[in-house]
Amino acid sequence: MAAINPEARSYEDLVATCRELSISESEIEQLFARMVFNVMANNTDDHNKNFSFLLEENGKWRMSPSYDTTFIFNTKGTGPNIERRLSIGGETSEISKTDLLEFAKQHDIKNANAIINRVAKTISKFGEYAERYHISQPWRGIIQKTLNDNLIAFGYIVKDDGAGESLCDMHGREISNFSVSVNSKGHYEVVAIIDGQRHRRFVRPNMNLYSDLTNQDFYNLSSDGKIRLAETLFPPE
Repeated sequence: MAAINPEARSYEDLVATCRELSISESEIEQLFARMVFNVMANNTDDHNKNFSFLLEENGKWRMSPSYDTTFIFNTKGTGPNIERRLSIGGETSEISKTDLLEFAKQHDIKNANAIINRVAKTISKFGEYAERYHISQPWRGIIQKTLNDNLIAFGYIVKDDGAGESLCDMHGREISNFSVSVNSKGHYEVVAIIDGQRHRRFVRPNMNLYSDLTNQDFYNLSSDGKIRLAETLFPPE
């Protein structure tokens, strides 16, 4: 794409080039599916060198297979990069399902809603794929959280606001607003409100709990897991 249309900076440019090359409409639908996947699965390294075309012996052009497709972390490695390289409707971040459907409408792409549904269904199975291919923590948890956030934003799953749940530990203390995150140094930050008081502590590599957190989906701890972690890190004074 970068050689055929060096000035391409958007998916609109990409589709226009496909039409100039008489790429089949079925392949343009597949290109739309790739665009949807890039948005929902956080492949933001979608520049014009990452889309290519193949010229067949009969002189017809077609899209190459997809390549260089991956989840892109931010520079700190603690969350997703949000700025994509090719724009959609002039935007490079916070692309919504409405934006994707409008793009399809403007470019006469058929079956847009069905394509988005199919991509969303595949993305929802990330946990199965991660287990099968041994994706380790904390990357697995960070990726899963991003995919879940996107599926929530697109209306495919309902947000489970576990941070607001009220728990009770073995000491009879009320625990709420429990959260675990990762900072730029790779340290886990655990925060909880216990009996109305805010508690915070970092779990570093030299602590026994570090390996425990690394080996589980810390973004989706069970209620019992949250209670045990709070009891360990924030014992009664």
